[in-house]
Amino acid sequence: MNERILVVGAHPDDVDYIASGTMIKWSLMGKEVYYLVCTDGDKGGTRNDLTTDKLIEMRRSEQRAAAKIVGARDVFFLGKRDGELTPDLELREEIVRIIRKIRPQKVFSFDPANRAFDSFHRYHTDHRAAAIAVFDAVFPAAKNRMYFPHLLEEGLEPHKIDELFFCVTKEPNYWVDISGVIETKIECIKAHKSQFQGEHAGTIENRVRQWCREVGKAKGYAYAEAFRRIAFPY
Repeated sequence: MNERILVVGAHPDDVDYIASGTMIKWSLMGKEVYYLVCTDGDKGGTRNDLTTDKLIEMRRSEQRAAAKIVGARDVFFLGKRDGELTPDLELREEIVRIIRKIRPQKVFSFDPANRAFDSFHRYHTDHRAAAIAVFDAVFPAAKNRMYFPHLLEEGLEPHKIDELFFCVTKEPNYWVDISGVIETKIECIKAHKSQFQGEHAGTIENRVRQWCREVGKAKGYAYAEAFRRIAFPY
């Protein structure tokens, strides 16, 4: 069975910022990549000429286009409201449902240990909520049949992942050299056109390069993505 990876983001475009370089490499290696997006991103971007419904439609379309560039097998949307994500039991169950359906060996999401509040992007309320919800879904709910027993009636048996990777972490212990796919990563991010109107359109490529270059310095890579990896021994 091919190894499966699930990447969970709070908004459309999160997954491409935090892990698309790694996912491009792994997809080319034959691994199965899946995306899960918790909100519709209905408050994001710089387009003032769109209704909420039109923006949601556009952002979903952009995310699917980016996932196609990555080589992801599928994108799941939970449809929560942007800026209103809460790590409650309902969100946990929805993530557990996707984990049991896909049965991934690896899960990627934000780091719930980020608490310094020294970066607006790192500590976005939806990012923090997604981080906590994913961790609680992975352990112990997804692997414990006593959690959400009605999922068993849907044919969704318990599933234990092997590794959890925290993205945008302040304490990385796992680096991936993405030097060979940096152009494709930038292409994925630029697929989210609704987010790059005006001044942002001309700066995004340089900002992505600079960010990945800084990350790569720790290991001598031209460009890299870094994560905090936790392995599940049982």
